Amino acid sequence: MTNELTLGQTRPGILVDGQEGTPYLACTLTYENGRGPLVEVPYVRGDGQYAAVEPWLQGRETPPTTMAFHDPDGTVTLSGVRWRGDRGADASVGRLDARLAIFGRARELPTEYQVRSLISRIDGLHEFAGFESISTEHERPDGHWRTTVTVHPRDEVLVEHGGMTFRIRATVPMSSSTVEVSALADAVIETTTHGGATVDEHVVAQWPFRALLSLTFGVPLFWREHNLLNEQFPVWMLSGDAHGPAPVPLLLQRTLRDYEKDKVEWRDLALSIFRLGDLGADGLVRWLDFYADPLFSRAVEPAVEVLNGGAGNFLEPRLTLTMFALDALGHYLDETRRPRVPLKEQIARCLDVHGVDWSILGPKAELAQALAHVNNDLKHPDRPKRPDGVEMSLAADLGLVIFRLKIAQLLGLDEALIERFCTTNSFTNAIDAFGRNGVTISEGRFTHTA
Repeated sequence: MTNELTLGQTRPGILVDGQEGTPYLACTLTYENGRGPLVEVPYVRGDGQYAAVEPWLQGRETPPTTMAFHDPDGTVTLSGVRWRGDRGADASVGRLDARLAIFGRARELPTEYQVRSLISRIDGLHEFAGFESISTEHERPDGHWRTTVTVHPRDEVLVEHGGMTFRIRATVPMSSSTVEVSALADAVIETTTHGGATVDEHVVAQWPFRALLSLTFGVPLFWREHNLLNEQFPVWMLSGDAHGPAPVPLLLQRTLRDYEKDKVEWRDLALSIFRLGDLGADGLVRWLDFYADPLFSRAVEPAVEVLNGGAGNFLEPRLTLTMFALDALGHYLDETRRPRVPLKEQIARCLDVHGVDWSILGPKAELAQALAHVNNDLKHPDRPKRPDGVEMSLAADLGLVIFRLKIAQLLGLDEALIERFCTTNSFTNAIDAFGRNGVTISEGRFTHTA
């Protein structure tokens, strides 16, 4: 069996807390929907053999932060362990969860692990990178087809920023048997720091790349996999000797909801504003510089959450978060950073994108005013008219397109890329939706035609 933990899976085993004088505890390890690893430990209240562990099984003391779970399929190192409750008056069950589950045996059980490298897969990264890792040649020298497949994941882009090394590299996971060989070209993002960082700190460092993917593709994209590489997790031989290290898979509580999402269809990744080849290493550093500014990330984060479905199917939060993003981006673009600038002025700054013609909807000043009116009419209950669902949907969809195009311009991309994007469905649907719904922009407001 594979050393893993999937949704709904339960593994019976032994829990070891690494403390002197405490017993090994029989337990089960389960993947709890939406929360991740859950450990349940049966024990008998007041029984002497549980005297050392009963205080933290009952929540009267803090449990050890790091523990190890063992069963015949392998070791799972649990970090960030917290008490989740207990039940029973005699024979009882204590419950614990973990912020991090690492599917490997560690040399030690410290309070927290400082990890050298974290390797992650994110939806769309392979398509964004455009790496070619598998090539085929076909020939027919003797009347029979002969196909030669070359698997060579050699491409990568490497940049340094903020004490971290960021590497986007090609990878080709393979499996083979006597009757079948399978290889799938993919790409990963790897962060490395010689001083070490927690897994959470690595993920925070990788977050700007996920945001960049969301903005260029304009569709929900999710974390799919994390692997750490660190000397604390070597390859253990049957003799007990340690070699390595090698990549070790893990589950992280802050991203596990992403694992539960359906994989993004390839057709949703066919269109984007730009790709890695358009940016290059210099463009990635420019993006990381932007994102390191709290004013800039404050604009990007709500837009990305809307694109990734964080607002759900409710129009009001979709519209509000989109206007938050435009307002914050407009403030970032204002060199004087003036306070209390009207929303229409901030949106107007975002509309100023070379290569984009907004005139089919109206002058830019009126378009900015109309979007601001929809937002303000929703936000303020003393306004005489609340925008309807059509108006909110049109404003939110158009606002996201405006935001994405302004980001592309800030990154210094070739104007031809922006002009090309304006011929795709992502752009034209947001524009044409006004006509389909009988809405025009007149005197700075959305107007329904008869």
